[in-house]
Amino acid sequence: MGHKTGVRTPLVRPLAALAVVALVLLSSVVVVGPGQQAIRLRGGQIVGDVHQGTLMWKLPWPFETAEVVEISQI
Repeated sequence: MGHKTGVRTPLVRPLAALAVVALVLLSSVVVVGPGQQAIRLRGGQIVGDVHQGTLMWKLPWPFETAEVVEISQI
């Protein structure tokens, strides 16, 4: 009676999809701490407002990037 070992195939696809969703969500949030300001960049152009001391949501890389600057040291 041969028992299969390893990961069950029906679990692989949902877990892989969950991992992709988690990576997209985690790459879409930027923590802007106190004494910092951040902007969103799309194609090198600033989009949206300046964020200070909050969470900032952006599109995942490569669509948008974030630039965070320590303003307390300027």
